[in-house]
Amino acid sequence: MKIEINQHAGIGDILFLEPILRDLAISNEIYMPVVEPWHWQRHIPYVNFTNFTFQFDNYKQEFTPEYYPFRYANPIFRNYDLNDWHDFENCMLDKYRVLGLRDDMWLSLNVTRDKQNEDRLIEQLNLPKEFILVNEFSRAGNKSIAPITDLPIIHMREIDGFSVIDWCGVMELAAENHHVSTSTFYLLHMLGLDAKIYPRPNEDGLRGISQLIPMTKLTSVL
Repeated sequence: MKIEINQHAGIGDILFLEPILRDLAISNEIYMPVVEPWHWQRHIPYVNFTNFTFQFDNYKQEFTPEYYPFRYANPIFRNYDLNDWHDFENCMLDKYRVLGLRDDMWLSLNVTRDKQNEDRLIEQLNLPKEFILVNEFSRAGNKSIAPITDLPIIHMREIDGFSVIDWCGVMELAAENHHVSTSTFYLLHMLGLDAKIYPRPNEDGLRGISQLIPMTKLTSVL
């Protein structure tokens, strides 16, 4: 059966859904319109990523066997207005709860890493022997993060030809990881790394992952 997924953006949201997508793909064809298909196809190869259009987003906001509007899982599950996004605490796990799935299923996140691209990025960055990796960027805005250290600090940034997932190798090499609450939270969990997670610079703060952090070995910094 062909299943369409409505979660067109939010790198963290798409990473968070990976265990569901993997399970659905066992016996179905999964189609997922996203803003940047190139970012995803080599990392989640069992999903057919296509270019997102707003017409698709306005299609319908109810779960059916052929259509999964995960973007609206929280208001659908809790009977909120579809434009009501106040419930940061439940917005992520409701993507699983709306299907009757376990809260901890997301912990099995496991995307396909492109080791060749990871090595190219490491070489291009010319990393020192020891360093601190900092990610200050989120969709909610930038968060100033200044670890107290004598080690050089490498800041994550967009580099043409590399996805955020291609930074996994750099994360593993870092002596410490300091990241604002954003998509790298999920990658750090997947890699089994200890890291410090800082609140977003808006009303969300750490609320969006407040129910997720206790499931991981990551540490929140208030």
